[in-house]
Amino acid sequence: SQLDTVIVSVGFEDELINDLSSYPNPVVDKLQIVNSGSLSSEMEVSLFSLQGKLLVEEFFREPRLEIPMDTYPAGIYLLHIQKGSSGVWRKVVKK
Repeated sequence: SQLDTVIVSVGFEDELINDLSSYPNPVVDKLQIVNSGSLSSEMEVSLFSLQGKLLVEEFFREPRLEIPMDTYPAGIYLLHIQKGSSGVWRKVVKK
């Protein structure tokens, strides 16, 4: 079985999942995180290696966040997007 999205949350997880997208996947140089909803509070975006190392931590309120991926080796990464007590995990493949 392949891990695509895991939800660990208590609250607005449905709204968070529906309003957030990340692309392209697989990614080559820049990962885009897009908030298409009306979520006005700050969100935390974290990118981890499969070994659990925190690579990127960004806080944003904007509709779009760009994460440079060109310096990371090809492989699988875990993206965590947190808003308040709700969070979403997504698998990101780097080519």
